[in-house]
Amino acid sequence: MRKRPLIAFSSLLVCLFVIFCSVLSVGAIDDKYTIDELGLSIKLPKEYTVVTRTTESGDEAFKKLNLDYNETMTAFTAANIYLQGVSDDGILKITLTQTSDKNSQAINNYSDLSSAERKTVLDAFLSDQMYTSGTEVKHNGNIYFDLNFAQKTRSGTIYGYQCHTVVNGMNINLTMQKSKEQLTADEIKVAVNVANSINFHKIKRNSGLAFDWWRILLWILVLVACALIAHYLYKFYTNMKKQKAQERRSRKRQVERSVMSEEDRLIEDLPKESYSRSQALFDDLGIDDDDFMTLDEMLGYDTEDYHSRANTDLDSFNIDVKSKDSTQGVSFFEDEGENIDNKPDYFEDFFAKEEESRPVTTRAASSVLLNVKTFFRHLKYFSKNLYSSVSKKVKNLFNRR
Repeated sequence: MRKRPLIAFSSLLVCLFVIFCSVLSVGAIDDKYTIDELGLSIKLPKEYTVVTRTTESGDEAFKKLNLDYNETMTAFTAANIYLQGVSDDGILKITLTQTSDKNSQAINNYSDLSSAERKTVLDAFLSDQMYTSGTEVKHNGNIYFDLNFAQKTRSGTIYGYQCHTVVNGMNINLTMQKSKEQLTADEIKVAVNVANSINFHKIKRNSGLAFDWWRILLWILVLVACALIAHYLYKFYTNMKKQKAQERRSRKRQVERSVMSEEDRLIEDLPKESYSRSQALFDDLGIDDDDFMTLDEMLGYDTEDYHSRANTDLDSFNIDVKSKDSTQGVSFFEDEGENIDNKPDYFEDFFAKEEESRPVTTRAASSVLLNVKTFFRHLKYFSKNLYSSVSKKVKNLFNRR
């Protein structure tokens, strides 16, 4: 019985050891370096002594690598080196370089090229006898060409593994090299991990401006769609709320009508019947009951001037209102001058002359304005009917569910 707790405790220790080792392996690459000139950051293993262009002259790295500060900076500038790390045993060397030319600026980014175009570039690399193999891969979301190479020198052959990419118009090369011996799989894995740690602060694309405009337009469309949906839902909610309130009032009214006499119910229904008939007439005409056309709109011109001229001409007849019988509801006039009966067609002649006296442009403008107003009234009526029909269908759909 005592062996089981001991076995469980031993298993726990083994698990903790495995977790501790995995944490150490994950944290092996945790020295971060920022290269502001290239707009990127990179991580290297702790066992590498690293020198960059911003390393101070008094740094221990120069003493450890037995390097002169001025000579190192001169060599870095001449070879376009921005970072170099050497392993503690001095066998491996990792170098980060950057160059820019017309070709890299034209390409700008390997992601901007098609797969066929990238294959052409890769084939151009492999046509060089220095490169023994190569493949297209992705490191941290960016397209690279990982190339194995062997370069012969006077002192021997240098074997290496190079991760090459073009980003923001720059040729970026991360190279791990080893003298006299080929790189092992573990050493290549270290180079790949370092390449995966490279993070570009901002990536510019060839179609960046147009892409940004399309993205902005897409967001605008999304926001407009959301606003329309929110407006529709709000209207749907308010309509449902009004409908429920109307149903409650209707039920309440039904209860009240149940105790009313038949005569009272008939009297109450008369205005409603009249309103429904007038509403049907308005629907047939394509106008709202609260949107009547004025006399000026129907005639297409201002009638106030006609009123004043007509009154002036009526005064010429010396027509005066003598009295009004309020009991009989009849008004009568006495003609002190010329009898108006002698002018039966007076008003027709008056308005006909006025119509003809108006300029053609004024009459045309009035006609166009009248037609435009009529068109918008019909359009408004059509929109309301369409919205009403769609709302009813949606309500029916929700009620079925």
